[in-house]
Amino acid sequence: MGEPNITIPRGRLRSDQSLSNAQNQNSHLNSSQQAEADTVCEVPALPEGPARADIELRTDISFKPSGGTNDSARSRIIGAYATQDGFTPGRWSMTFDLADSGQGAFYRQLTFDRQSSRIRWSMREGVFSYETVCPDRGERMEFPYSMQEGKIFMTTPDAIVLVLEPYAHSEVRELPELP
Repeated sequence: MGEPNITIPRGRLRSDQSLSNAQNQNSHLNSSQQAEADTVCEVPALPEGPARADIELRTDISFKPSGGTNDSARSRIIGAYATQDGFTPGRWSMTFDLADSGQGAFYRQLTFDRQSSRIRWSMREGVFSYETVCPDRGERMEFPYSMQEGKIFMTTPDAIVLVLEPYAHSEVRELPELP
C-alpha cells in the first residue's frame, strides 16, 4: 500500500519532497488548527474556468489610469489590446474574485493547467496590485487602472490594456479572512 495522493485546495498534486516538508510542518498542528489552515487556503471553485482573451492590436485606444472603486465581485477578462505596433500576439487568461475586505482569488490558465491562488489586493491611487498568499506565496503584480462604465481597464508593463467586467458575486467574501 503506497502513500495516498494528497491534493491541495486548488487541486494540484504536491511533489514528494514538498509533501514530506508539509507533513513535518503540519505534525505540530492539532486537527482543529489544520482544518482552519486548510479553510484559509481554500480557493473557491470556478466552474466555468478562467476567462481568456486573445491580444488584438488597437492603437486607437486612449487610456489614462485614473483609479476608481470596484464592487465586491468576480471579474473576468473580456479584452486584451496592444496599443503599440510590434507586440507579440498571444492570449491573456485572468479571472479575479475580489472581496471588499482586500482578500480575493486569482484564476488563470497556463497551457492546459488551470491554476488559482488566494490573494491580497488593493486599488489605490490608480494602481491595482495583488500578492498571492496561498497555496503559492509571493507573486506580486501591479497594474495602473481606471474604472469606466463598470469595467476595469488595466495596463500591463508592456503597454497592453486588459479589460475586465464583473459577472458574479464574490465567493471569497464568504471565506475566513487571511491571516
